[in-house]
Amino acid sequence: IERIEAWLVERQNSGSGVPVSLGASELGALLSPSKAAAVEVIETVCTRGAGSPALPPVIRALFNGLRTPLLRLALRSDTLLSLERHPALSLLDRIANIGRTLAPDSPPDLPVCRGLASMVRSLGRLPRPTRRDFEMALAVLDTLLATRQRGAMARAAAHVEAAARLERREVALHQASRAVYLLVGQAPPSVARNFLERYWVHVLAKAVYLHGPDSPQWAARLLTANRLLASAVAPADTDARQRLANELPALTGELEEGLAWIALPGPQAKAALASCMELHRSLLAGRPVPVPTQRKNSSPPILGAPAGSPGLCTLKHKHYVAGELSLPPEWAALGVGDSVAITLPDGRVMCGFVAHLAPGGQVVLVSDGDRDLVLAITARALALQAGLPGTRIIRDESIVDEATTDKLINP
Repeated sequence: IERIEAWLVERQNSGSGVPVSLGASELGALLSPSKAAAVEVIETVCTRGAGSPALPPVIRALFNGLRTPLLRLALRSDTLLSLERHPALSLLDRIANIGRTLAPDSPPDLPVCRGLASMVRSLGRLPRPTRRDFEMALAVLDTLLATRQRGAMARAAAHVEAAARLERREVALHQASRAVYLLVGQAPPSVARNFLERYWVHVLAKAVYLHGPDSPQWAARLLTANRLLASAVAPADTDARQRLANELPALTGELEEGLAWIALPGPQAKAALASCMELHRSLLAGRPVPVPTQRKNSSPPILGAPAGSPGLCTLKHKHYVAGELSLPPEWAALGVGDSVAITLPDGRVMCGFVAHLAPGGQVVLVSDGDRDLVLAITARALALQAGLPGTRIIRDESIVDEATTDKLINP
């Protein structure tokens, strides 16, 4: 054992680490069967961690740094492979699980990365590390994790009120979208349908946001939507055409007033109304109705940064969404403290802790554990992003079990 330890010291002092397998070397033949098994486990797990694409490079480097102190432990410990998991192996699992919560491009100067690197260097300086040394390293790691999570929760706490406001707006737009969807159903594209989905949905959303779904204001705006759809049906005879002509001035006035109420810019409001007026002129004249512009049934969620909330970004729908968007079952059970990764519309992946669930469950605050960045994401946006590669709930796994099981199956 002393001869092998001297070899490890030489490899470490030369700066080359332990690039070859100790177990497969001629020195490995000097080991007893139990020590050889312990060495094989350490080399298998460290090789797995150092090459894992699921871990950022800054974490993979730690597995290379741990190889020498862990091999020193394996040469002296009689309990490394006991049924009760040794703290050294628990440390490997914990480091890998931290790595899964970090962004792929995480730099070495993040506080958690600096803390881990310092801990690994300390272990590397020990000539004969013991169980107690790894127990202390685990305690340091727990402190790092607790500090990291507390910081994330504190950053999110500043945005709880913003999340509540966002939830109210999200619920209003959701109710408005659902109402429009129930009105238009599976009807073919039309100018009237486009108007409701693109513009009037925001009038309905404002009505329910300010006055609620049982208010006369909501009922009036919904009645206008119904009347617009009815006015888009070709009159069956002269009497019906005359009734339509008599009703149009009041209907047009309601549409114009609704668009002004949501402060739609003048040129945009004029263009929106012009399409409806052209539809009605065609119906009254018995001409073919205008062909509507083909548009998507739903718009994707949009990433934004609200003014007055530094460090906060939002991912939400700003427009009509057809039908219902439901969270997958595993996401519906999301809780505060869970680690998640969410793919953003620009392709970046944000990793963080679930720091807050809005009272209605329609907005989630995800706080980065290492940066001043909090994401407020609506449930509907999350339902869409959950289907993208990279979006996942990060559960604890055991790299020790993964590596050793794989070694047994594929020796």
